[in-house]
Amino acid sequence: KCGNKSFYIKKMILMMGIFGSEAGAMINFIRSHDTFFSHEALISARLQGQRTAYSRFLDNQYDGLTGWRNPRSISREASDCKGNPKTYSYDTLGARRGGRAGENPKIVSIIAVGYSFTHGDEANNDETFPAQLGRLTDAGVANHGVGGFGPLQAVLRFEQLAPAYPNIRIALLGIMYENIRRLANSYFPVYYKEIGNVFLFKPYMEIEEHTS
Repeated sequence: KCGNKSFYIKKMILMMGIFGSEAGAMINFIRSHDTFFSHEALISARLQGQRTAYSRFLDNQYDGLTGWRNPRSISREASDCKGNPKTYSYDTLGARRGGRAGENPKIVSIIAVGYSFTHGDEANNDETFPAQLGRLTDAGVANHGVGGFGPLQAVLRFEQLAPAYPNIRIALLGIMYENIRRLANSYFPVYYKEIGNVFLFKPYMEIEEHTS
């Protein structure tokens, strides 16, 4: 047990070091790259001829607070990186299906929010970690992870959804060290140019410097 305790302490110290160095790198990156916040030429070029796609985005994914969200009441298929088909299904609140909660928010005691790892990109509905958590604990788990989200968006999404789940006892935030950079980005396709959706504007946090 003492050996395990020492291991976890060392792991925590390592993670703190990673977060600290990542935060420092983020600040330096932002100070030296003005286009991290605005890239008018890129945005204008990518938005040309997108009127139909924009209408679909407004109908299915747009959210005035977080920028975007999961679609509701749909099921679709897409291939993973190896070409294997995966099914993505969502309930009326936009939660990823696959857990025992089904369509009954009252039996949800755990809500998971976060980015693509929480959502379960390239995983079937019942393969996501919130779905597996529900099976392991026999609890109702609502998976509200959204691809591309940063921590700020995830917390705001939780605040939006909490009233719909009256019996929540635990809220899980999926996060990794890279996500700290997303806190300062206002247009996701600038940060992640490979993404196909060009309408992903988002809330962000600014760094304020105080002089004594």
